[in-house]
Amino acid sequence: MSAGPQRIERLVLGVVGALTVLGFALALYDARLFRVYTREDGAIENGTVGALLAGAAVCFRRVACLHGRRPHLFLAATALLGVLYVAAAGEELSWGQHLFKFAAPEFFQKHNAQREANLHNLVVQGVKINRLIFGTGLFVGIVAYCSVVPLAYRRSPAVRRLVDALAIPLPRTRHVVCYAVLTLVGALIPSQYRWEVVELISATVFLFITIDPVNRAIFDD
Repeated sequence: MSAGPQRIERLVLGVVGALTVLGFALALYDARLFRVYTREDGAIENGTVGALLAGAAVCFRRVACLHGRRPHLFLAATALLGVLYVAAAGEELSWGQHLFKFAAPEFFQKHNAQREANLHNLVVQGVKINRLIFGTGLFVGIVAYCSVVPLAYRRSPAVRRLVDALAIPLPRTRHVVCYAVLTLVGALIPSQYRWEVVELISATVFLFITIDPVNRAIFDD
């Protein structure tokens, strides 16, 4: 990444860091004010959606630019990552429920903890999907992705070939450090709504991992 984009990355992550600290302070000062800060369709949620859609745009642009120059598996995996970014943005927005002011379908009225048209707040037989998959499962996956996989990538040619063939962007050390520090601060915010801030952190860091991964060369035009 050239100096210009690196400055943009530092600036954006700096803003996210400031928003995280501000959220921490607001939660300590006034719980209701912090809820306004993290409300649906507010600045925090919109920032998360913006980062996710930007990640999707990066992936789809790569597919277009590298079409015919990379194997089909590589292009399909890159497109899939873009689709996952879009799906995450849709989930964050409850697929436009609040934006377009429509009621969630009956299934979600019955099985969604917040009666929203999304999957991550579903409750199935008393089990919260958000906690099971998007909580514990996702946490374990992210830890492995940020530590085990990059280490194996550097030490094992076989792992390197597999990761590159599947077009998996791997985090640089600065991404891991930034993500760990900001997520720790976000997770310590004394409010049940702190995860809105953590989602903004995650979306933004993963955007910049996608833009400038360790294996950036495999994505160059």
